[in-house]
Amino acid sequence: MKQKFARIVLILCVTVFVAVGIFLALRYLSFFDIKSIEVGFTGPVKELDSRFSRIISPYKGVNLFSADLGRLKELLSSCEGVREVEIKRFFPSRLIITIRFMRPAARVFVTGQNGDSYFFADEDSLSPISEDTWKLFAEVLPLEVEEKYADYISKWSVDNGFVQMCVLTRSLTGNSLITGAKYYNNVSGDFGSLTLEMPDVESVLHVKEAVTPERLSEAIEYISREQGRAGEHLSSNGPAQYNLYAGTLVKHD
Repeated sequence: MKQKFARIVLILCVTVFVAVGIFLALRYLSFFDIKSIEVGFTGPVKELDSRFSRIISPYKGVNLFSADLGRLKELLSSCEGVREVEIKRFFPSRLIITIRFMRPAARVFVTGQNGDSYFFADEDSLSPISEDTWKLFAEVLPLEVEEKYADYISKWSVDNGFVQMCVLTRSLTGNSLITGAKYYNNVSGDFGSLTLEMPDVESVLHVKEAVTPERLSEAIEYISREQGRAGEHLSSNGPAQYNLYAGTLVKHD
């Protein structure tokens, strides 16, 4: 019985020793050096900037068995705006990385006495970000906010007007007709005013009251059709001005 047990222990030790030896050997075989790194991403981003290539590029040429992919995932996940990272090994020499980005309602910029500041706007927060991250999220609507109002939201909390504004700006993500926006709010508790720039149809839309995203979409489509029909007869005095209310859309001089 003792001899049988000893043989089992010996076999297990040899097996473990061989497995460890094979693993260590594989770490030094150039056949398993990473030759291809495929990076994909989802979210309102057109292309990755240099921050990501600086993190990823050192892993090319590293052995697939010795590469610290946990550290790579940690570094990528720590980048501003990243929500989730997935990394997969494909033997013998390939990595596939998928980066999933956040989807903020708007990317805010504030021009103040001490220079420009940048934020992500969501229905529950206004979060500071770097200028590089602000530029990275090119598919998200750029939104200008007054410094006084941004300071108020950052110090206290979002108000009802801010939440309603975020619902609308989120619905405009990827809308090529809207190239920029400005939001005004005097901290009175009401909606304020959201101004949307539509240069392709030489128009500006001023949202004067809280409306649904569907109502806003209908107004944008109507303006696009009307200005498209106007064609050569568009005003030479600047873009057409429209005011959108909960119950009506008004064009004014």
